[in-house]
Amino acid sequence: MKKITLILFLYSILMFGQDKTSRVEYSLIVGEDSKFDNSPVAEYYKEARKNAKYVTFFLDFNDTAMLFYENKKMISGENNTNFSSAFSGVDGKYYKEKKSNIIFNEINNHIGHIILKKIDDTKWILTKESKKIQGYLCYKATTVSTVKNSAGTFKRTIIAWYCPTIPASFGPKGYGGLPGLILELQDRNIIIGATKIELKTKDAKIEIPKNAKIVTEEEYKKLITDFAKKIEDESK
Repeated sequence: MKKITLILFLYSILMFGQDKTSRVEYSLIVGEDSKFDNSPVAEYYKEARKNAKYVTFFLDFNDTAMLFYENKKMISGENNTNFSSAFSGVDGKYYKEKKSNIIFNEINNHIGHIILKKIDDTKWILTKESKKIQGYLCYKATTVSTVKNSAGTFKRTIIAWYCPTIPASFGPKGYGGLPGLILELQDRNIIIGATKIELKTKDAKIEIPKNAKIVTEEEYKKLITDFAKKIEDESK
């Protein structure tokens, strides 16, 4: 058993000592949530659940950085994935360097092409609970996310399943800081889980675009407020 463990460890060192980029493909599951049953967005949520199976994400990473983003695909017929993408909580692209606690969230919307600079202060609680994902042994970690908005302050538990044999402290939506790659992330009823893992097979570059404006979270909130005021003034 010790010999097998040593071989796996040496294999992981060999794989991640090369100059190639790895890619993990993730699927989306939008689960049931009773709070939406009688809400104004009930129909939208139903649509999101139905078409979530058509939404996939990519996580590209190498020895120094990661990039997480939606794999935009043309879906024909009635299978509109816009609501699924919206409820997934994934907004744009997420960049993170290995030795940094800064997440760069690239967003291109009605406000413009900007990069939101966030500080990753996630505090994980590691457990011994384990399961296999795509053949890889993963362990469960949890953290509490706090959201403040006009309706009040809300806390929710985030669950991550990370794989120690893939020694990259990255994950979906910029989550990371664990002793292994996150292969599944659950935020309430939303699950982003790995379906395909390709280690060191790509030549893809990972870098922050130079033509976007970098702003803090406070500056971003002000941009949203100013934009909403401008729309309101123009409608008068």
